[in-house]
Amino acid sequence: QVSRTALLLPLHAHWQPSPCAMITGKVLVAGSGFLADAYSLYIIGLVQGVLFLEFETSSAAEEKRFKSLITTSALVGAVIGQIFFGTLADRIGRKRVFVCTGSLISVGAILAACSQPNLVESWGKHQIFWQIAFFQLIMGFGIGGEYPLSATITSESATPSERGRTMALVFSMQGLGYLVAALVNLILVASEASRNFTWRFCLGFAGVMPATSLYFRLQMHETDAFQRADAVAAAARTS
Repeated sequence: QVSRTALLLPLHAHWQPSPCAMITGKVLVAGSGFLADAYSLYIIGLVQGVLFLEFETSSAAEEKRFKSLITTSALVGAVIGQIFFGTLADRIGRKRVFVCTGSLISVGAILAACSQPNLVESWGKHQIFWQIAFFQLIMGFGIGGEYPLSATITSESATPSERGRTMALVFSMQGLGYLVAALVNLILVASEASRNFTWRFCLGFAGVMPATSLYFRLQMHETDAFQRADAVAAAARTS
């Protein structure tokens, strides 16, 4: 007979996830940044093709220059983000930094999709390219932080028997990112969407997966390995 108290408990209190479900959850949360990274690298080619039809430049050389700017901005941000967030996570913890990197990816992607060609008149007619490049830089900064954090959190939170499998699955999210980008490309072409909608949707969609994982990142606990290392450091400082 089930007690009245047990019936009043929330549903998740009665449900115990299987090991497979737990691994899947870890992979989706930790690998969302990798998915966004691979998606962005693949989809940027389509974005540029549509973007430079929508907003023409003065010459072919100028178009190449802006294409290079947009393409490399996320990569530059990623290099800086790896060093900065990897160091920061060793100082203040994995959880807070992991929430920050996921937020930066989502915010950068959404702001890039909201770029405006005439936001400030004094910025000139090519300001939309500078806006997209800047917001791609922000997104890349967050993506860079995902590389050391995803690997570290997955390694520290997995048991020895599942560590290798979980790490492989997390990094395989990059392949899923390429697949998602190809599907988005196919759907937009088949639906004959407008140019303006196409490039904005492609850029903004990169922030969807990290955004959906933010709740779970906020609920996660700090890894035991970091807590032990932090306790040792604190004891050393007080002694």
